[in-house]
Amino acid sequence: MPALPEPESNQEKMFITGRTIYSTYYNVRNMELTLAKYNIMAPFDGVLVEALVTPGSLIRPGQKLGEFIQPTVFEIEAPVSVSMIDFLGIGQKVTVTSTNNDSKEWVGEIVRINRLVNSETQTINVYVQVTGKSLEEGMYVKTNIMATEVENAYELSRSVVFDKNQVFVVEDSILVQKKIEPLFYKEKSVVISGLKDGEKVLTKLPTGAYPGMKVSIYEEQ
Repeated sequence: MPALPEPESNQEKMFITGRTIYSTYYNVRNMELTLAKYNIMAPFDGVLVEALVTPGSLIRPGQKLGEFIQPTVFEIEAPVSVSMIDFLGIGQKVTVTSTNNDSKEWVGEIVRINRLVNSETQTINVYVQVTGKSLEEGMYVKTNIMATEVENAYELSRSVVFDKNQVFVVEDSILVQKKIEPLFYKEKSVVISGLKDGEKVLTKLPTGAYPGMKVSIYEEQ
């Protein structure tokens, strides 16, 4: 702020003092001096992609000022089934691929695991750090995490699983309800365990299906 002009008389000085102009001015000057002692610095070189304030704007505590990113290092938030968390760890390598069918692939690394379980999806967020050319902020990618090998695991369509962990198998042309254990959910399928090799599972859940329902197996020629 510019300096206050000198009063031309004691009467004018008393008038200005009575209007709390001096106290207000020096309070603002004190805040300016305090502000000059602080700088907001990121621990990396980057690019400002969003600015929500302009010079001279009034800033309130907790207000977002903008967004500053490091354009060479990115972080991916990936939801993982709770049952798979014990097989994951910090520093584990992750394969990241493009969703644009252009065969681009990068190698990332798990840097954080959030232990808070989403009550609706029963998943935990895993954070993967990845670097590489052609990566851009906001683009869609797929992550492939090699967690562990599970014996006697099968991949089924999510549409045939009901009540979260039940499927129908066919025994002697009769539908039998069977409990399975979902291990990992994909977009349209789920990897499960609990089935025996050779058991016949429905590929499509018919309307009104119930245990004991008589069915016939259709085989395509």
